[in-house]
Amino acid sequence: MPFQEQDAAGISWPGKSVAKIQAETPANSSLFPKAIKHSSKDHILIAGDSLEGLKHLMPQFEGKVNLIFIDPPYNTGSDRFLYQDSFGTKGDTHSAWLSMMLPRLILARNILSEDGVLFVSIDDKEVHHLSLMLHEVFGERNFVANLLWRRRKTQANLSKLVAPVHEYILCFAKDKKSLRFNKIGYDKAFVEKTFSNPDNDPRGAYQTRPLAQPANSTNHLHTLQMPDGREITAKWSCSQETFQRYLNEDRLFIPRQGKGMPRLKIFLSEQAGAIPNTWLDGIASYEEGSAEIERLFGSNAFFISPKPTALIRYLIRMASDKEAIILDFFAGSGSTAHAVLLMNQEDGGTRQSISIQTEEPLPADSIARQQGYETIAAICSERIKRAIQILEQAGTAFIGLKKYTCRP
Repeated sequence: MPFQEQDAAGISWPGKSVAKIQAETPANSSLFPKAIKHSSKDHILIAGDSLEGLKHLMPQFEGKVNLIFIDPPYNTGSDRFLYQDSFGTKGDTHSAWLSMMLPRLILARNILSEDGVLFVSIDDKEVHHLSLMLHEVFGERNFVANLLWRRRKTQANLSKLVAPVHEYILCFAKDKKSLRFNKIGYDKAFVEKTFSNPDNDPRGAYQTRPLAQPANSTNHLHTLQMPDGREITAKWSCSQETFQRYLNEDRLFIPRQGKGMPRLKIFLSEQAGAIPNTWLDGIASYEEGSAEIERLFGSNAFFISPKPTALIRYLIRMASDKEAIILDFFAGSGSTAHAVLLMNQEDGGTRQSISIQTEEPLPADSIARQQGYETIAAICSERIKRAIQILEQAGTAFIGLKKYTCRP
């Protein structure tokens, strides 16, 4: 569908009008099946340009993808910029990068379901430009959050001024009114610090919260009768009837041998978890991402900074269900597909992963090239294949995978 700017100020750069047109022109390539393993819900890998791959997906998946996670080139200068500057903006890397991203983000919005969500990983170099572009494509009303992910456990102290230890993950909804997030389970350290069971309650560990509210609270001032006969007037968060129900269900904890102020037991077993927050610390770092590559390939030198599957699993768990379709059109090493496979094994889900990765040639002196991998897409394909094999050997049912090349 033609691109229409949303309710945002947007951003301008040389070549923007041409980039918009690129989102609307038909694909000038074809998909060629490479190898196919059929199942009821096959995972898909397309080796080829991400823009062309998205165009090929549109007829079947427009409005059906539930979650997109992408880790695009960061355009830092230290990374190789993999996409050709075809907009007459040589020397202006911001414009070239924005022109590369815009048509892909337009198609990303179109392919999302109405309750779908996009996560884009980025660093300081382009976060402000990217944020403005996403506001333009998705609309200000559909901005969800700017998450900060701690990418390294330690700092190298190689920077001249400030050591970067985090990256951003921008989050936008197709339609924020339709978006629903899941609560996230409490981590072990939080549980150990917050919950306990001093009276050996058979329902397990709990925390407590006061029933009496501060004097400046808007709660109604009234009197409750305690189990020992005391009458206490305060701004209570419950009525006498509710208080009695708490008492009958043994949900009250009254300190000082029943002489203190009553508190309500909040049982861990009855909590769905906490709502997600913007600080993603302690989930996983680049070290874990490299370790995953090393376990699969025997070397972690294939990719400098592969995203850890734990980070992607966290986002998928937060923002989708067990039947979701998950898309990554900057698939890189295949972390997103691997994360989906692991989650399906973990909870019995039937999520489908779709990965697109350009067939960018690897340097002749790279370790991956020396081991027989000619392109980034080849490594991505092999990772998904090996992950599937490991899961099937562990007893997981047959996992289908369709592989295509996208070429003129």
